[in-house]
Amino acid sequence: MAQIQGIDDVFWIFWRTIVDPALDLLMVLATVLFFYGLVQYLGGDLFAKKKEGDAARIQKGKQNIIYGILGFAIMAASKQIVTMICEFFASDCNIGG
Repeated sequence: MAQIQGIDDVFWIFWRTIVDPALDLLMVLATVLFFYGLVQYLGGDLFAKKKEGDAARIQKGKQNIIYGILGFAIMAASKQIVTMICEFFASDCNIGG
């Protein structure tokens, strides 16, 4: 293991071991929520335990699609913002790799 030389090394270790994998997991969950909402919206009743009205199921599907898209966009934007900040302050920035 390399020796930690400053606060920026601590930040990048924290980013690569905790934040980046957490954002990746949240992006996967947002994608799953989007597709679950798509299934609900298209009328599939795969995971429901009781029958709801079609209008309620379609409305819930629309909400889940919107929440999935917003969640994915927020996670992607946060990764991009940190990458831009890193590239502004350091020339040897290697985020996500």
